[in-house]
Amino acid sequence: MESIKIDGKILYLSFPDELKIPWIGDKQYIHQVHTAWMQNDAQKTIQSPFNPKIIGRCGMGKTTLAYSAAKLFHPNSPSEVFIFHCANTLTPDQILIHIVDAETNIEYHASPLVTAMVKGGICIIDECQYLSSDLWAVITSLLDQRYIISDIAGLKIHAHENFRVCFTQESSEKTNKTKMIPEYISSLLKPAININHPNRKHELEVLKYFFPQSNPNILLKMVDFLQSAHFEERPYSIRDCINIIQRYESITSDSIDAEIDWNTVYQSVKHILDNQAVYFLNDLLNQSKDSDPLFKDEDFDIFDDKNKGPQEDIDDLFEDEDDDYAEFVDEEDIEDFDDSFFFLNGKDFGDPDQTKKTDSSIPDKKFIQNIQKKVQNKLKNKKENIGKN
Repeated sequence: MESIKIDGKILYLSFPDELKIPWIGDKQYIHQVHTAWMQNDAQKTIQSPFNPKIIGRCGMGKTTLAYSAAKLFHPNSPSEVFIFHCANTLTPDQILIHIVDAETNIEYHASPLVTAMVKGGICIIDECQYLSSDLWAVITSLLDQRYIISDIAGLKIHAHENFRVCFTQESSEKTNKTKMIPEYISSLLKPAININHPNRKHELEVLKYFFPQSNPNILLKMVDFLQSAHFEERPYSIRDCINIIQRYESITSDSIDAEIDWNTVYQSVKHILDNQAVYFLNDLLNQSKDSDPLFKDEDFDIFDDKNKGPQEDIDDLFEDEDDDYAEFVDEEDIEDFDDSFFFLNGKDFGDPDQTKKTDSSIPDKKFIQNIQKKVQNKLKNKKENIGKN
């Protein structure tokens, strides 16, 4: 283990991190990170380099982007990169210097952040939204004046001139107040680099990188799945598809030109994501002219009840409610089915003023619209049967 002596005290350093996955995406993001880190000779005496913050949803490659940017920052001499993973349970000592009680004496061990400081490397503070106010307080001087003070070691350590730091933060629609970054810290985390989902070309390149020997058809279908999910703002990411294909290939042993086992694909999607992802993929393939829908008689085993098919599963939702529909829907209203009367298992989805939070287990809007069409058809059939009798 490498060590360094500072003010008569031996400080044991952390090991650098190695990621084998390159950034396969828009290169403008790497350029933005480099621009934030760059300094000319005049700037070095006046201000510190910026501390960029990469913001994006889970699974979009924030850490991979930061790591690739760090490795490419010094082309002639690649920098050592240290990744510090944040968590709610971290203490101020763990983010700076902590003590290890060895057999002979007490040892001082530097965190990845402090190690990067003294060696002139680059540190990635991963998922920084988990840092508490106490942890932000101990690194404020580093972000502004480029030094830290460790009370436990009794040391004041100045950062090497080549030291750089980058933060990653998960963006979420459900903002948790306990994970909010203090305002005085946010002003030091600039610029904020918001990354979007990769385009179709880049997502296909990522899947080909991970699965070079896989059936190209399933890679293309997974890219279609992702692109449609991005368009409808669903939380599915490229990481999810990597896990789906990995599980699919662990079950099957198909050659590169073999037909896709869609039943296994379904099971993999359900295992990695949820039932709504299964419905979403099925709907996507139903709209595709060159693909068969996945819901077939031989595919029924993806459901909890192996004796039921998907249509029977859907019909059960309305098994006890057909009479109720006949009672409050007039015959002249069948053609123009009013959304305000649409109920699913007692949940009202048509009231725009509804303030109650809906159950997360309830199907999404698009799936509900599909079921609504089935309800209309059932009402029409009921009307026709009544007319015949």
